[in-house]
Amino acid sequence: MKTIELHTLREIGKMYQDHFPKRKNPQIYFFQRGNRIFAYSPIFNYAAYLTKEEYKFLTSHELLEKNDIHYDSLINSFLYLPEAENVFVPIEDIGNRQKPSEKKLNINTLSLIITPLCNLRCKYCFIFGGEKDKILDTRQINKIYNQLDVEAMKDIIDQLKPKVLHFFGWGEPTISFDAIKEIVDTYGEKMKYSIVTNGVYFSRRSEIVRYMMENNFDIELSFDGLPRINDLYRVMPDGSSSTQEILATLQEFKKYKGYRDKVSISIIVCGGNEDLILESIRYIESLGFKNIFFEPLEMNGRAIENNIKPVDAVKMAINLAEATIYAKKHGLFVFSKFLPASRNLINVPFGCSFVEGRSIALGPDYNLYLCLDSMSELMVGSVEKVGEKYSIKIDYDKLNYVIEKRYAPNLKNCDDCPVKCGGGCTKCSISNYKNLDYGGESEEYCRARREALARYIELAFV
Repeated sequence: MKTIELHTLREIGKMYQDHFPKRKNPQIYFFQRGNRIFAYSPIFNYAAYLTKEEYKFLTSHELLEKNDIHYDSLINSFLYLPEAENVFVPIEDIGNRQKPSEKKLNINTLSLIITPLCNLRCKYCFIFGGEKDKILDTRQINKIYNQLDVEAMKDIIDQLKPKVLHFFGWGEPTISFDAIKEIVDTYGEKMKYSIVTNGVYFSRRSEIVRYMMENNFDIELSFDGLPRINDLYRVMPDGSSSTQEILATLQEFKKYKGYRDKVSISIIVCGGNEDLILESIRYIESLGFKNIFFEPLEMNGRAIENNIKPVDAVKMAINLAEATIYAKKHGLFVFSKFLPASRNLINVPFGCSFVEGRSIALGPDYNLYLCLDSMSELMVGSVEKVGEKYSIKIDYDKLNYVIEKRYAPNLKNCDDCPVKCGGGCTKCSISNYKNLDYGGESEEYCRARREALARYIELAFV
């Protein structure tokens, strides 16, 4: 099975125009190996050899971006100027997006942070952090609600009119399964549904799995893959292993047609485990699943208290790039914030759909955020009860301020970067830089993305 498919540069351009008629700068990376120049499309996983005439045209007309970053094998991404139509079909500028109107908020996805309670005590968890039988620690959260009110959620859904409902929890959302079921039963096929879950369902396993599969949920199941690693970090309240419980849930999913497309496995990588990525991929493959997320541990709260090592981001990124080649050859799909070259990112000017204005989250405090974390910098609305109904109040000035700030061309340290990641995670940027002006979670993460991109493209052309 080929790692990549070869096309002409014009053919790749035509594919983009057909699939994304209103988009520009669709992630083309230029790679030099010896005397040959390649163009690589990560969205389609296609590549093109550039003819001498094409390359001469690009360089003579200064249509390749210039920067001072020294990566020998990576030239840079392509600037689609009108003059380039001789070698590529130009596409309209995605930057001319319509800003949210005060009359209507164009939300695609509403994330409901439905409960902070959890049935696990993962040692790196921000709230629980491996504390035995600890129900809730108020040192991190001053005011918390046991569960979002179902009627409030329905009122908010009716007002925002999202296309997708995403059930999320600072804890485990299936603890509130009856509330989830009531909401889904109300809207039925009018909506699409997704959930992030730990797969620990105990006696309700068959019921919960059947309901999610019958209602076509997209499921991201958190499981640290290799049993010896999962046993180390993802523990029950009594400190015992959660692995067998999770494996039993995965077996339950396998009873249903289409489980390989609907269920993704999400793996947190802690410091010291950067070299286990390929082994983890092979283990998940052996279980019968094909979609795998790898994310570096965020060093906050209990991770530090429990002496968990920070991730070597560059090492993790390079291992991911190399492991992704194996995954593609075996029909698997590996995703990570460090792999812009291997995932279907189409909202390149923004790091995520929240700061693009397409998603919004309802927190347990009944405020609305442009993030799954309740950062005050990203709070753009509130919910109040008026009589028997709930009313939404949106701060459109702040909403548009965040969107404008996080548009990648406006970020101070993104102009000369070959990795078009849209500026990365806004929450992490705020944590590191204390403002909205800088892209990338940190200098280390930015370097890791560049190294991963260079390594991935290099391997793809071997």
